Order: sequence, then structure tokens, then C-alpha cells
Amino acid sequence: MKIMTTLVTCVALLAAAPTLASQWGGHHGTIYLSIDSTDAVVSVAGSPALGEMGVVVDVSAVLTDLDPLLQDGERVLAVGGFEMKLGIEGADDARVLEKTITVKHLDLSEDPTGCVVGLFPDLGLADGSAVLVTWKVLVPGEAKPVKFVLDPGGVQSCADLEGCDGSGTLALWSGSMQARQHGLLFSAGYVPAYLNWDGEKDLTPVRGKTDWQDTGLFTLAD
Repeated sequence: MKIMTTLVTCVALLAAAPTLASQWGGHHGTIYLSIDSTDAVVSVAGSPALGEMGVVVDVSAVLTDLDPLLQDGERVLAVGGFEMKLGIEGADDARVLEKTITVKHLDLSEDPTGCVVGLFPDLGLADGSAVLVTWKVLVPGEAKPVKFVLDPGGVQSCADLEGCDGSGTLALWSGSMQARQHGLLFSAGYVPAYLNWDGEKDLTPVRGKTDWQDTGLFTLAD
């Protein structure tokens, strides 16, 4: 297995800790893209244009649908970092005005739509979910139909990670630095979000293959 991925390196740099060998944890969790809400996921929304400016909305990535996993008897309870890229379909002129991550972090991505983020301290999952990032998106002109997705090109660390490459992974997140699980990388699926969309809305989770059960690394907590 190759020793270093971009995401693991980012987490280790932020904490001034030695980089661990990357370990593929398989699919674990779903990222819901939520429009103008972090308290409850809003996958379908309408928003009028603000005059000549157009439509401005916040799109949050909420990680949830997690199983109670143990690795070597240690519970997986926090996110140490994540890697993903927002895709915007239906408006070629749409752009991200701002990218917000509310905890201390290091982001190696210079792309406003992308994230290669290490977090310190970790982002806890004790409540069963966590808001990873919020993008403020401008869609110029009229209130046109837009679909928000995760761009598969945003998981560059997959190319260096045995088991991840070719798995169809759309997002990556790492385990806890404090629990010394930051070398552990999970795949997450996603559910798209629709803005001012009149047609059919498919909210089926989009995800890669290889589940956490297939890795042999984990057991379920009682």
C-alpha cells in the first residue's frame, strides 16, 4: 500500500503529527447536500432571483447515515478531514462566492468548489451527523433549475489509495486524529440537491462500491 495520500498528509500537517500509512475503510456514510439549512436537510428548494444579482443560496454537505463502527476496539466517532468537490449542473455561469468550514482547519485546495481539508480538533459524530462545509453559490440571472452534486474529480487521493482507485468513490473522509485513526479513509456517497427544479427529482444516494464490511477492519459496537 502506498504510504501517503493528499488528505492524510493534510490532516497530519495541521496537527504537526507524523503521517500514517493510509488504510482503506470502504464505504461508510452518506453526504446530503442541503440548501439554506444545516439543522434539517433540505434537498429540494425554491429561491427567487434577487434582481440583477440572480439567486444566492448556501449549499451544505452534511455527513450522516453512519454505522457504530469499532476498529481494534476503538469507536469511530469523529472526522479528522475530508476531500470532495461541489458540482453545479444546469448553470454554467454559477460560481462559489465563499466556502465556510466552521472549525479550525487547513484546506490544501485552491478551488472554491473543492475541499482537501484537515481538521483540528476533530469534528465529532456523537450526534450521528456533522456539517462538513458550506458553499455560498451565486447563480446569475433568472431563477433557473440547478442540481447540486459531488464531482468525482474531487477525490484525488483515491489514485494513491489501494482499494479506493476504481471504486467509484465520490467523497473521502478520514478518522480521528485524537484516536490515531487519521490514516483511515472512508468513502461516502451523496444525495443531490435541487434548486428551482420542475422536473423529476432523484434523491437516491449516489455511491461507490466496496462497503466497510468488505474490508475486514471493523466490527459493530453493541
